[in-house]
Amino acid sequence: MYPADIDIDLLAKTTAGCTGADLENIVNQAALRAAIDHCDEVTMAHLDGAKDKVAHGKRRRCFMKNLNWEISELFSNFMHEI
Repeated sequence: MYPADIDIDLLAKTTAGCTGADLENIVNQAALRAAIDHCDEVTMAHLDGAKDKVAHGKRRRCFMKNLNWEISELFSNFMHEI
């Protein structure tokens, strides 16, 4: 069972679209944070923090992909102009 302060419905709504690997990463990150905080159990605050950390990591990777694509396109256009 899970602690009473964890709102499973809210967690499900805020992680819609996450893969199984994302969910596993969120739970693992929350467990690590709980251990660092010397807590006996994972709380909703731990899960929220982990969810944000995982989401920002995904965004950063997506941002870099988009940036690399834009640089590639600019270079390609530049080479056509020469």
